[in-house]
Amino acid sequence: MVRTTLTALALATTTLATAACGTERTTTAGARAAAVPSSPEQVRADTLAGVAKRIYHQEAGGEVGHAAVKRIARDRALLAALRTQDAPRLRAAALRQLFNPGKHVVRLSVRHGTSTLVNVGGTFVVSPAQRALPAGLGVLEASMQDVIGYVKLVHRLSGAQIVVRGAAGHVESSLPSATNATLPASGQVTLAGRSYVVRSFPERGYDGEPLTVWVLT
Repeated sequence: MVRTTLTALALATTTLATAACGTERTTTAGARAAAVPSSPEQVRADTLAGVAKRIYHQEAGGEVGHAAVKRIARDRALLAALRTQDAPRLRAAALRQLFNPGKHVVRLSVRHGTSTLVNVGGTFVVSPAQRALPAGLGVLEASMQDVIGYVKLVHRLSGAQIVVRGAAGHVESSLPSATNATLPASGQVTLAGRSYVVRSFPERGYDGEPLTVWVLT
């Protein structure tokens, strides 16, 4: 997964360079266009927001997540508990997935129609990969990343500051001064004496939780 995100960042860097060239061409052809060209800072903010969005989609529905639900959907203990409708055994089987070394499942649930048969793991988590279980036993959902892990990953790969807010009390930030600050959807903000260009985009977390992701550069 890290390799994939690094590829996305490399592609974004190329896009950034191309966009900067495009800005320069627009400036020299100002007689043909009334629009004000973007500054290098704005181009960089737009590009890194795109990087953050792609990383979110990879963490939520990329190859690693789909491989995980495919593996879990074959777990004999989980399937047996579902067939017998044994709630304690089902919860135990689900919890084993969370503590399976090297698999990094952070939340897991099984739904059947409008009913949730089991739901274990973290509370502030990126949206899950899904897979239908055999014999109509339900739909398995599993997430490989919580929001704090996503924030740390994007910050480490891009250098941008990241803030994610969801339901009441759900917030993670790589920049302490931005955690509870009022942030524009797009524009500029000054925090702790430093100015940032801001971009944001909406996402969905686990159970459809509405999220807003801010990128500050």
